Amino acid sequence: MTKEIKLKPCPFCGSDDLDVHLRDEGVHCRGCGAWMPSVYSSDHSRTHGGVEGWNRRAEIKTKPLKAHRGIKTDMQH
Repeated sequence: MTKEIKLKPCPFCGSDDLDVHLRDEGVHCRGCGAWMPSVYSSDHSRTHGGVEGWNRRAEIKTKPLKAHRGIKTDMQH
């Protein structure tokens, strides 16, 4: 039985052209070359796989841009 692996697109280039290396579950993007290996602790036990790391995304918190010295932004009319 084959385990289905769902991956998010590459966080760097947005590509869906991804390879999963089954031996260590590392993920490689064919679009830009990004690589997420499995992570191991000092006692050689795996702390998380590359698929888990690949699919993890940081929450982005941004503030609206403010015009500086009279420069108009796209958000100003």
